[in-house]
Amino acid sequence: MADDNIPAVPGTPPAGNPPAATWYGTPDTETLGYMQARGYDKMTPDKAAIEAMKAHREAEKLIGAPAEQLLRLPKDASDLDGWNKVHARLGVPAEAKDYDISAVKRADGSAVADEEAAVLKTIARELNLPKDVAPVFVQKLVKLADEANAKMDAEYTALLAVERDTLAKNWGTNAANFKVVAENAAKAMGFDEDMLATLERNAGYAKVMEGFRQIGMKTGEDKFVTGASDKSAPITRAEATYRLSQLENDTLWWDKFQKGDAATQTEFNNLTRIKAGG
Repeated sequence: MADDNIPAVPGTPPAGNPPAATWYGTPDTETLGYMQARGYDKMTPDKAAIEAMKAHREAEKLIGAPAEQLLRLPKDASDLDGWNKVHARLGVPAEAKDYDISAVKRADGSAVADEEAAVLKTIARELNLPKDVAPVFVQKLVKLADEANAKMDAEYTALLAVERDTLAKNWGTNAANFKVVAENAAKAMGFDEDMLATLERNAGYAKVMEGFRQIGMKTGEDKFVTGASDKSAPITRAEATYRLSQLENDTLWWDKFQKGDAATQTEFNNLTRIKAGG
């Protein structure tokens, strides 16, 4: 038998009375869940109606849109196949080789080398760049690289000028002769201009040239840059000028020169370089 003195629990309908009816009645479970998820069940009927109409109007904007304009994102970030389909819809090619960056140019107007282009295309694919975006991105990367290289070249040119001046002071009046000896030694050892430039850039112009000069002096590369009276002394610019004037009238020497004689051609090249000051 119920105790009339026990207070009722707040919010509990009086015993024997059914729960109060809601304004939305008794919808099916799925509809009720939809309403509860959006909070419609807690709104007044007029407020819920307005919010439902707003949601419907937003949905209407997509009604009738072509399927190719609709995009569904994968729920799982690790769904690679799903994300690949999304990227494909956004214009990302299946493979890096499918990018076209032929319009990308360097600062001098030249095209990007094939090997470098392949690397840049791989980067674009890894970043999932659309085909129309990749050339713009690559052009910006190339521009940054060109600017960095130009800065390095300018710094090296300034450093090279200082090293040339330092070496000229160290070699004094023999600078032109020693330069010929050094270059001849480098050539004899198989160093072409590009190899020599690379070596100079890494080790320093003055150090490299002095090293080859010493090698040349020890291996006889100085034999065509020594004076007539003193074979141990470097030939001067005046002596080089005088020797060239003598050779102009030496028909036998010129005959050998024109026939490709290595010794006469080497002498002529050395003399003209010394006369010109290196």
